[in-house]
Amino acid sequence: MKKTSTLSEKIKAYSALAGSVVALAPAANAQINYTDINPDSVFTNPGNFDIDINNDAINDFQFNFAKSASTTTNYYYYSSSSYSFSYQLNIKNTLRLTPLGTSGNAVLGSGAYPLALNLNDPISSSQSTWRTNTPNWVASFYYTFNYSTWNGSSYSYTSSYSYGNFINASNKYMGVRVVANSDTLYGWIRLDVSGGVTSYTVKDYAYQSCPSIPIKAGDQGNIKSSPALMPTGMDMANNYDASDIHCQFNKAADETKVSEYRIFVVEASQASLMTASFAKTIVPARYQKHIPNGANFNATLNAGLLDTDGNPITNWVNYKIFVLSIPDGINATEPEISVGSPTFMLNPAVGIEESNKGDFKVYSFDKSIVIENKGALANTSYKVLDLSGKEIMKGNLTQSREEIQTNNLVNGVYLVQVSNEEGTKSFRVYLK
Repeated sequence: MKKTSTLSEKIKAYSALAGSVVALAPAANAQINYTDINPDSVFTNPGNFDIDINNDAINDFQFNFAKSASTTTNYYYYSSSSYSFSYQLNIKNTLRLTPLGTSGNAVLGSGAYPLALNLNDPISSSQSTWRTNTPNWVASFYYTFNYSTWNGSSYSYTSSYSYGNFINASNKYMGVRVVANSDTLYGWIRLDVSGGVTSYTVKDYAYQSCPSIPIKAGDQGNIKSSPALMPTGMDMANNYDASDIHCQFNKAADETKVSEYRIFVVEASQASLMTASFAKTIVPARYQKHIPNGANFNATLNAGLLDTDGNPITNWVNYKIFVLSIPDGINATEPEISVGSPTFMLNPAVGIEESNKGDFKVYSFDKSIVIENKGALANTSYKVLDLSGKEIMKGNLTQSREEIQTNNLVNGVYLVQVSNEEGTKSFRVYLK
């Protein structure tokens, strides 16, 4: 079969793309893409400032900073040297945020005011206060001073009031949502705002590049997910596709960090190229998804699954299984790849037929392992092992058809070793 592409070619293409991303965001990580504004952008004059959160050359949000000041003086003359007057000073400073671009871009807020988040506050779809409309009042400050004289008496008063959650904010975070190519991405912007809203400072921002996955305010992307353990693949049928493969792996040590597992079938010759960064870019037709459920994975793969090169899985090719743990976005932010499984191959001789070795026939029946022996029983023993090599049970054959009860074993693939004076023969069985 002629291959349309190879994993190594895709690695080169991915590396070229990654180079262009780094130029826009030098501190970009595999999962969370972080941009440090260096030096910080400090604004004291009125005007607009645009932010492209996901660095796709489309502005996603605009800060609008406005200032105004006015004075009014009125004189009331009784004569050329006798008069009363009033003086009034009005100051109004406002900072607003406007979602731009794609419909669905939004800021996390309460009423008309974006929330001022603290470090590690969650930003996700579970919040119901996403604001797509404008204006979003980040901070507003109003001040009035009045002074007057009348008939020789004078008096004065001042009043001020402010709106918004970012008044006098220091290192507070704004939760944002961006919709790009139908994907919903979550991110944050860090800023300071002075007490009188005379200036504001934008320091940095980041977004979670995996669609729909939450992010924590201030997270720059340095917490890895928890890897799946001990993946294995084994040929268990004669369908000539991925449904021949029975796959097992142990759940991650900390599944609170995992939102989903992605199971990949990789040609063994290219296994060294499988990294978490690359695996995350592989399209869905080339992996099988599994949602964590607190149990180890133990199942046959889907018939239509392709290998990581996009080719049908077929006989006489050496493969390995890899499992990618996708982070949950709160407890972890970067994907983690498992070690590769032992190499295996699909071939037409599997199942009971394959288990006919010499005088022995080994197969499973319900929750039992059956060993049929056509030869002598003297000094003939058996062992049952799991795929890690751990011995589960053992015994001696006492009859030509030995039925071993396995009610206490979980479903899955096991190795059966039968030994006599001629040596040891190994068989594999699937308990279900």
